[in-house]
Amino acid sequence: MREAKKIIFIVLVTVLLLGCSKKSSEKFNYGTIEYNGKIWMDRNLGAKEACKSLEGNNACWGNIYQWGRPSDGHEQRRSKITELRDRSCNTYLDSSFVIMVMNINSDKNLKEIYQANWYSKCDEPQSSLWSSQGDGINEVCPIRWHVATKDDFESAKIKDAKDAFKKLKLTLGGIRQGIEVKHYTGEILAAGLMGRYWTATIAQNGSIVSYDIDQVSFVENKMRSINGASVRCVKN
Repeated sequence: MREAKKIIFIVLVTVLLLGCSKKSSEKFNYGTIEYNGKIWMDRNLGAKEACKSLEGNNACWGNIYQWGRPSDGHEQRRSKITELRDRSCNTYLDSSFVIMVMNINSDKNLKEIYQANWYSKCDEPQSSLWSSQGDGINEVCPIRWHVATKDDFESAKIKDAKDAFKKLKLTLGGIRQGIEVKHYTGEILAAGLMGRYWTATIAQNGSIVSYDIDQVSFVENKMRSINGASVRCVKN
């Protein structure tokens, strides 16, 4: 009887621990930066170290995520690519980076470009994938952290690229295109020259607020979730 109770206890503890976990295979190793009342990670998700310069290098650039997607392997800088197929936003068929190849000469395809996501259907609200509170169904930040929001970035009052690095160690980790009109091998583009950061903030048209950074400027943008960008986490 004592052994049976012990087994039941172990099972209950295991269930509780699993129930508190997120859909993320990310291994977290980071320092922190405190700025204007907020605590930021000092590096991009997936980075081995914080960058020592704006341009950075492979050790500090980190992973490239499709917005709202968990850490399922697609975020690795050398992950394979696959063309968009019938997939749900919370069912993961593989660890490939999803792309959409199309002809921009078609009005129909142009409309699809502006609505492109890495999934073809989603029974959940878009805002439930990555949440500003870090409680979404596909979160990539650790528990009690969240993907930085537009408000988080605005609170840092970043003036330009140099200011972005000085305050938060933001870096030029490159971008990964999710929409292509030519043959595309899926490589990371412009690493060391340009970077892009997702936020957890959704714009009115369903696109995602992001920030583009190059060697001079730091500007707000709006992108579809099929594209790839860096992620920086902020403590709740």
